[in-house]
Amino acid sequence: MRKILSIVIIAAMLMMCVPFAVSAKVGNTNLNYGTVTIDGNFSANKWSAAAPLTVDASNTISWVGGPMEASVSVYALWDEQGLYFGGEIQDSDVLPSEPGGYSGDAFQISLDIGQILQNAGERGIFHSLGIQEDESEQILQIQESFNDRILKDGEERIKIKIKTKTTANGWSYELFMPWTLLNADVSEKGGSAFTPEAGGKIDALICYLDRGIAGASGTFAEGADMWAAGDHGATFVLQAKPAPPEVTAPQPPEAPVPTPAQTSVTTAPSTGDISVLIILRLFVTASMGIIVLKRRKNII
Repeated sequence: MRKILSIVIIAAMLMMCVPFAVSAKVGNTNLNYGTVTIDGNFSANKWSAAAPLTVDASNTISWVGGPMEASVSVYALWDEQGLYFGGEIQDSDVLPSEPGGYSGDAFQISLDIGQILQNAGERGIFHSLGIQEDESEQILQIQESFNDRILKDGEERIKIKIKTKTTANGWSYELFMPWTLLNADVSEKGGSAFTPEAGGKIDALICYLDRGIAGASGTFAEGADMWAAGDHGATFVLQAKPAPPEVTAPQPPEAPVPTPAQTSVTTAPSTGDISVLIILRLFVTASMGIIVLKRRKNII
């Protein structure tokens, strides 16, 4: 029954493409340099190097249902290997996806790396993942590329990582996509590749498909025609790699101040002391002479 309901909801979402309301554009968000372990154990502390943004009713347009009821946090980082995304979704009624797809509640992000597709007048390339009850069924579905496909978590050739997990208030996700994957898709569609470096820009359309209540919302630009890459309402700006902390050379320990050596000092006698000694010596000598003379007289 749930599967049938999901199919009906998907069909409704495809047919209803009229925005419910116009939102404020998300605008620029810093995409800080950093690396994080993708293991499904999302936490704000773990992703502290990122500059998070929140996607909710205040900055989205709904093309199915009313204003967005859920709230999606998005943490993003980049390094020489690729892009990292993670976050937590506050959703009171989570609908898991069927294995092999994203038929239930899903996180979607369309990317235009280097704004290449916008300049080519193309749509962005969508990357979609749903909450999976079976952790071994983690998948990412790529659409609007020249090579639409489903990728599984941990595919060695691609080195992609996809993790979702149920939480107390909804569910969380973590995702790593290498530049080799992203550039292969954008160059096929837009004719050129992106060099990741500070100042580079990535336009993004961040969507949440809340199929539990038949709702769908995204960060479109104001007055958008919905799906063109130029209508993505969020832009990630790559930040420079932080300079390594200055290493201060250890200072040698201060040499101990030598204490004065304890020397034995013999005090020379003063001149007066010498005179007394001489007189005493003469007195003793004279006394001994007198004693000797007396003894001789006695003997004679």
